Formats: sequence, C-alpha cells, structure tokens
Amino acid sequence: MPVQRQQYFCFLKSMASIRIIYKAIR
Repeated sequence: MPVQRQQYFCFLKSMASIRIIYKAIR
C-alpha cells in the first residue's frame, strides 16, 4: 500500500472521528 494512500485513509478516518465528536458535543 502506498504511503500517500495510507495517509489519505488516515486523514479520512480522522475527519470522520472529528465529525462524530463535533455532533456529540452539540
């Protein structure tokens, strides 16, 4: 697996987590 793709996947995962946390806080 290319490093770039892995970083992108990790970025999407973090974005989803941030969205869930943001919704939970509101």
